[in-house]
Amino acid sequence: MMAMATDISGVPAPRLAIPAPLATLSADPLTAASRLTKKPPMMGLSVNQARMMSAPLRANGSKASRELGIVYTPIRAP
Repeated sequence: MMAMATDISGVPAPRLAIPAPLATLSADPLTAASRLTKKPPMMGLSVNQARMMSAPLRANGSKASRELGIVYTPIRAP
């Protein structure tokens, strides 16, 4: 999925993948430093962001399709 997003957007994918436990450990001091400096945490890695990245994310558009008539199309046209 990341390769397809990179190809479509022209924006390179991140070079570094941080394991979830390391991201969570790093988020605490980065969030604390952000509160002191009044600036966003480095790499946008706040405690909330780390929790969101490690949570399973699932979506189902069947309700939107059924109730709103939305028609889903492939990202890439054949």
